[in-house]
Amino acid sequence: MNSVLRCADQKMKLSHPICHRGRKYQLSLIRIVACILLFRLPAFSMFPTSLLQPGSEQVMADQVFVDFIRTVMLGSAAWGQALPVAELGKERQLELIFDDLSLSGAGFGYAIRHCSMSWKLSSLSQMEYLSGFGQGIIRESSPSSGTIIPYIHYRLLFPEQEAMPVVSGNYVIIVYNLEDPETPVLVRRFYVLEEEVAVSGTVISPPHLANDGMQQVDFSLLSSSTSARGNEAFIRVMIMQNGDHRSIRQADNLVAATDGRLIPGGSRNIQFPAGNEFRSMDLKSLGYVSERVETIEFRNSAHVVTLKKDETRESGGYFRQDDLNGRYLVEKEKADDASTEADYADVHFRLYMPFPLAGKDVYVDGMLTGWQTDEWNRMRYDPEDRCYHAVIRLKQGWYNYRYVAAGTGSATDSLFSLEGNYSETGNDYYIFVYISNPGERYDRLIGFTVLHSA
Repeated sequence: MNSVLRCADQKMKLSHPICHRGRKYQLSLIRIVACILLFRLPAFSMFPTSLLQPGSEQVMADQVFVDFIRTVMLGSAAWGQALPVAELGKERQLELIFDDLSLSGAGFGYAIRHCSMSWKLSSLSQMEYLSGFGQGIIRESSPSSGTIIPYIHYRLLFPEQEAMPVVSGNYVIIVYNLEDPETPVLVRRFYVLEEEVAVSGTVISPPHLANDGMQQVDFSLLSSSTSARGNEAFIRVMIMQNGDHRSIRQADNLVAATDGRLIPGGSRNIQFPAGNEFRSMDLKSLGYVSERVETIEFRNSAHVVTLKKDETRESGGYFRQDDLNGRYLVEKEKADDASTEADYADVHFRLYMPFPLAGKDVYVDGMLTGWQTDEWNRMRYDPEDRCYHAVIRLKQGWYNYRYVAAGTGSATDSLFSLEGNYSETGNDYYIFVYISNPGERYDRLIGFTVLHSA
């Protein structure tokens, strides 16, 4: 992982004030009218029942439901690369940004929902976890400037008065088109913390698994709250690698150490395949080819960037390189504001394989694809050049990515099957501590930290 980003992550985590940036945005008349109409509607008339019913068994995952919404990022308002964790009762906000390539100009609204630690809608009513209307309007928008592919850039700082969380835990923000409020366009997860437990730890290579490319997350908890002390049986710890929700594991039952700290009762669920450093590509300029780019052409009213052929790295050995642990940065050379001046390009990925994988599909993976294995980022095998191919429209910037296979076998095994596993790999591990005290009817988030493996 890039050492500069590591230092910034430590400094920014839940501690810096909000950075307000960019120009002021204006609402069109139609959007002002839509705002007025929105708040005259019943709060629960905006979404399908399946997205609103408290206690629903539906898992609320990060999703984008339409192809014209691109470059969705949710993070700290102080530093967008930080995980979206807000603190209960404090004014530090989160920032949601995305681009609308449809140019409809209709505008977007949002709603916030509380979830359990397993990301199912909690049994709380809206008035129990939110103050305000529970929904609002995304008021900040700006058209792209000087780009081949036009878009409207949207930005929301929240929580705000229209929907202010009053309890901790897992949440989702649901964004919908104001002209079609029954249909969500995207969902993103975020967290609200009430810190009652100090979390510390380190990432090691298990001695008996050092050559197997595994990493172990050793941690301990020290409670400063009477509500947590004595209720160890109701505490649950979740660990996530590199912001990828598919990697989440629940630590084994906690046990009390002699000094009063709580530690995991076993190592089985705190060990992770280490993976490999992410591949990188530089799209900050479309005027010349960078290291991993083979050609840049202009076809069908868009830039087409063809990357050099990649190969699998299962047996190639470990080579240290700085990366963003799967994330990306929107950047454009010599731009005053990359959020509206960066263009989009159709990026052609190629992965060489002598033969297609039997029973498996291959995907481009990382934050650039929302950590999803979906049809739009699935690669197709071409027997003539013996490569898997995928074309993905991306905004200019600096990207991390990897190749994963899915199909047969467990999800964990498939995630790293094309990149190899090396214990030296730099990874981020996010630790979440929940407590579900009897009678409270929801999972409180009482501890959080991030550890780095190298």
